[in-house]
Amino acid sequence: MKEAETPLYKKIKEKIGSFVEVRTIDDRIIMGKLVSFNPEDGSILLEKAIEKNRKIPSVYVSGTAVAQISFFDKGDEQQQLDNKIEALLKIDPTLTYEEIARILDIPVQVAEKIIKKKHSKTKA
Repeated sequence: MKEAETPLYKKIKEKIGSFVEVRTIDDRIIMGKLVSFNPEDGSILLEKAIEKNRKIPSVYVSGTAVAQISFFDKGDEQQQLDNKIEALLKIDPTLTYEEIARILDIPVQVAEKIIKKKHSKTKA
């Protein structure tokens, strides 16, 4: 079986274009859109990424540095979007509605509505 045909590669290939969270071996957390995966060395390429307070248009992560990749599965789309926004705000609470919308490829109004809804729940 070729390496490119392994179940792991097939699973990751299905997730290309999805929003992921990558944890590195030195405990850095990078979130972004998975655009490429190299099955030979495990390296990945993320776009519209964010790490701590840095917004990164494109970032390459060496396969030897990857400790974990968390995939946001399909399912309840609204819950999934809520989780993504919550995760982004944990990394950088100063993100604007516009920045969140750009990172997640959603309308600004949708990001604003979700954040305001979550904020009103925490006040109650």
